[in-house]
Amino acid sequence: MRVTLRLRSICGAILCLGAASSVGVSSTSAQVPGAAPTPAAGSRPIEHTASITAPGQQIPGHPMQAALDWAQMSLAQCDQVRDYSFTFVKREEISGKLTDFEATNMKIRHQPFSLYIYTLGPVQPKGQEVIFVEGRNNNKVLAHVTGFRHKLIGTISLDQNAPELLEGNRYPPTNAGVQNMLRKIIAAYQTEMRDGESAVRVIPGAKVDGRNCTCVEVSHPQPRPNHPAHMTRMFYDDETKLPIRFEGYGWPTQAGQAPPLLEEYTYRNVKVNVGLTDADFDVNNPTYGFK
Repeated sequence: MRVTLRLRSICGAILCLGAASSVGVSSTSAQVPGAAPTPAAGSRPIEHTASITAPGQQIPGHPMQAALDWAQMSLAQCDQVRDYSFTFVKREEISGKLTDFEATNMKIRHQPFSLYIYTLGPVQPKGQEVIFVEGRNNNKVLAHVTGFRHKLIGTISLDQNAPELLEGNRYPPTNAGVQNMLRKIIAAYQTEMRDGESAVRVIPGAKVDGRNCTCVEVSHPQPRPNHPAHMTRMFYDDETKLPIRFEGYGWPTQAGQAPPLLEEYTYRNVKVNVGLTDADFDVNNPTYGFK
């Protein structure tokens, strides 16, 4: 029997926004100085963080060095964090269509890398859970669905890149977390420094979910093999120095057209060093729904 898990994951990317529930997720609140929100189609109000004309500091010399410095500084700060919990909200372009907001509660521990996910909806059923602990359970992801199917099959063990986990997702759930995201973005920045054309703006005074942030925007004048996105924006929390939001935009299909959103990841209510233990990543935890 094949069981499809609509467990939507994150890349590294990113702090959240409006409240999440089993019936809906409100839009993200993120602003960049000098730019007005751009409404998207549909009944739900959606805010984008900025237009591409938002003012920012122009970077002399190799522009990617500034973006790399910010990411490496943030990773050094993240490496001091033992564990953290947060609500994760995302949107992604899947098969040419931008998904609605999707939310999960997550717990992450760095050593060993451990992950707990509880889905909040609205598309995926509320209450699905995922646990992964590096080096345990044969490095498999443990998961369960909800309702009758869960009573029928209970907890299942899946490879990290199993189709059931990747369906409707750009990345596997084991890519989740700020540390993983920063490592990937640093590698991308280093590649662009070697053989790419990039423009970088550092924009202070941005806000994500009411928190003061600095936005680092990287854009490219034309498509190249090492440029998977036309523009990316990383929002670093001014207090914690951790990234709380990531945006990736594709290439406009017509001149003067705004770049389409490819992926958007936001972390909300981040709590660091909360003292997570093995019990937080154990299917036998009595507060979890695994059977």
